[in-house]
Amino acid sequence: MVRYGVGPGSSRESLLSAQHSVIISSVRLMDIIILVLLAITAFLIVRGAKRGLILSLWVISLILMLGLFRYHVTSALDLSF
Repeated sequence: MVRYGVGPGSSRESLLSAQHSVIISSVRLMDIIILVLLAITAFLIVRGAKRGLILSLWVISLILMLGLFRYHVTSALDLSF
């Protein structure tokens, strides 16, 4: 049984856990931002907004998606078997 926060190195483990939770919450926030941008883009398409606005929102969403994909591809996996 592994106990967190007990024994030597516990402050390091708690710091790493806190950093991990901040990264996870920022990734979830990025997901929400991308989803909202795409929903706004779809809404503007239906409403007949100007082409430049729609394309710019789509390009911003694409850049954010590629950045999020790059983060997921390059992040280390904490696997232990």
